[in-house]
Amino acid sequence: MVRSVRELKADLTARGVDFSYCREKCELEALVAEAPDVVPESAEVSKMDGGYAMESAGGRRAWVEFVSDGEALCHWDDGSSGIVQAAQLIPVPEGELPGPTAFNGSFEDARAAAFTEGRLLVCAVRGARGTAAEKAERMHSLALASDDVSDLVGENAVLWRGDFSALREPHQHLLAPQGPPALAMVLPLAVDAMKILSTSSAVMTREATFESFVNALEGFESHRDMAQARLISDEAQLRQAQDEEFASALALDRAMEETRTAAALGAVVTAGDDKPTADVENTTYAPTAHEVTGDTNVAEMESRVKICRLLADEFLASLPPPEITKLARLVLRLPTGERVERTFGAAEPLERVFAWVECCQFLPEAKDRELGIPSSFVLATSFPQRRMCLEDRSRSLAELGLAPSAALLLLNESA
Repeated sequence: MVRSVRELKADLTARGVDFSYCREKCELEALVAEAPDVVPESAEVSKMDGGYAMESAGGRRAWVEFVSDGEALCHWDDGSSGIVQAAQLIPVPEGELPGPTAFNGSFEDARAAAFTEGRLLVCAVRGARGTAAEKAERMHSLALASDDVSDLVGENAVLWRGDFSALREPHQHLLAPQGPPALAMVLPLAVDAMKILSTSSAVMTREATFESFVNALEGFESHRDMAQARLISDEAQLRQAQDEEFASALALDRAMEETRTAAALGAVVTAGDDKPTADVENTTYAPTAHEVTGDTNVAEMESRVKICRLLADEFLASLPPPEITKLARLVLRLPTGERVERTFGAAEPLERVFAWVECCQFLPEAKDRELGIPSSFVLATSFPQRRMCLEDRSRSLAELGLAPSAALLLLNESA
């Protein structure tokens, strides 16, 4: 049978014979005739026996189950297998196999890190015993080394590799219920809690591993959406409880105010009945103490109104906080039940809010309502209720926990 030059060179390559100095086909044929039928395996070829290798031409990676007589049985990451010439492969040490960086630490530490970072946890449990189990373990590593799986896991998960014996017994049953090896997709629920989304001890191809991780990501997203919905529901219930508590407190304050007013009117009527009748014609008029005090109160009120209008002019002239600034949206609830709102910079002091309260009835947020701002008042958080003290006035709204939003109660200190 006439053999081509390419076939002769391939045969010599498989036998490990150097033919680089040959110039004629007849020289190649002579070398083939003289070459031994069985070529001893080189040191490089022996490294691939039971290890990993890469095609020198195509660049595909494979697990080499064994090498015999210059031929290697290769298992590729797509699930296919085949025998190729060992000379066409380049050994890849296990430590140099590409893939996502594995977490350096215990399983418990890896789970805590995944929860803190808001990622999935992928666990490659090792410690196989037996030919079939060893093949599955090797193929797990090969699948994780593929470019598409490696990129996806590296961006969205923490990878933990470890021996089955290093796991606590409950974790062994959860991550590898059939024993090692196992490739498990884990959803961290807390630093010390988790949910197993999937686990497999079978041979995993590149496509199967990719699909398993995508399904785990979808489960992770669903869990986060449900957690966010629960958080919004909890916040709504908290706001409702705060509103109900404020309404109860307001009703109590109104009842107490009506009681005090009724008592004061009763005292005035009683005093009027006991007062002797004066001789109007023979008595020189002199203003009473109440009338003098009333004139003084009018003057003080006019002065306070002027001050409030000046503060209002300042607020109207001031520029709104820049969009890049962290903001604090405040809702002020008055003793009358009305509300006014304004947005401040989170770094502004509480003193600025007190100034706003003084003059808010002259600002656009009053919406032409008659807001009864007491001459002496204090501010308090609504839930839990805490009165702002004098030292708080110099602190920023962020420091007081009033950013990004908060509800404040205006309490009449003179009542």
